[in-house]
Amino acid sequence: SYEHAVLACGTDFRSDRLWEAYIAWETEQGKLANVTAVYDRILCIPTQLYSQHFQKFKEHVQSNNPKHFLSEEEFVQLRVELANANKPGGDDAPGEELPPGTEDLPDPAK
Repeated sequence: SYEHAVLACGTDFRSDRLWEAYIAWETEQGKLANVTAVYDRILCIPTQLYSQHFQKFKEHVQSNNPKHFLSEEEFVQLRVELANANKPGGDDAPGEELPPGTEDLPDPAK
């Protein structure tokens, strides 16, 4: 399996083809959260094609809905941070509602 292969030689400087094959396989399986997890791992390793992996990761994030590759908690947290960043006042006052679009998601702070 790819997991055994990356554990054996995924930290090698020239392991890019292995990582690319792993990402392609996870993409074919339609598991976007797993694709993101693989990118999280490879972007912590100094490989020969690091900048290309980073570009592909940015494309992955920009071309997919965040709800498909983030956990509910991460999605809610990022929505709150984005709402706070776009507010003139900055920080959330205690007891404020969640941003629009998150009504159906459980609030991890409650």
